Amino acid sequence: NFDERAYYQTLNVDFKVKNVTILGAYGKENRVKQGLFEVREHLKKIFLSCMGEKEAGVLTGMLLGDKSLLEKDLKNMYQRNGFSHVLCVSGLHISVIGMTIYRFLRKRGISYAFSGIGSGMLVILFAEMSGFGVSTKRAVLMFCLMLWANCLGRAYDSLTALAVAAFLLLLENPKLLQHAGFLFSFFAVFGVIGIGLNLIKWIKPGHKWMESILVSLGIQLMTLPLTRLFYYEIPLYGMLLN
Repeated sequence: NFDERAYYQTLNVDFKVKNVTILGAYGKENRVKQGLFEVREHLKKIFLSCMGEKEAGVLTGMLLGDKSLLEKDLKNMYQRNGFSHVLCVSGLHISVIGMTIYRFLRKRGISYAFSGIGSGMLVILFAEMSGFGVSTKRAVLMFCLMLWANCLGRAYDSLTALAVAAFLLLLENPKLLQHAGFLFSFFAVFGVIGIGLNLIKWIKPGHKWMESILVSLGIQLMTLPLTRLFYYEIPLYGMLLN
């Protein structure tokens, strides 16, 4: 059954209270976080005004990390078919946003250091706006390590970055080893760079669609045991859909 205590410990929540009356609020407003919250709410209203609530719920989940509009049946459908990860802000979003900004700045003659700082700061702001979940933290750490490598003129090693990200997150909260999002995120990335890319080097398919299948196979091999463990089911069409 669901272990509520263990789950909330992975989120650094130690206890909960019931029947509480709020008497007052104290402290200064965090203007950066408040501004990001207002941007997210404004984008959510734009999605709702341009499309139905069902489609807007999917987009806000994918782009803003806000699943409040996502229908439960639709969320379960994504989960059953093995591609619920598209509803999470993670490596794909961070790499697309970060590298687009980084290359844009570099093409305009800005140095590696300032391009890295600029794109890194914007990626962190986007991650904060989208909730800064575990998978997002992993992606941001790996992206920042890649920027650091570029600034130093060194080669970027994905497995090393993955290990460093895992170490830093577990150093902050060791109980993340029980968190489904943490395990899925790291196992999926290892499936890409540790299995999928090695399969491509070994088989040498010569076609992009075959390479995509091999990468997807690597992800499925690593995440299938986790899917069985946490969701008690196996998505038979997962690899093809991904």
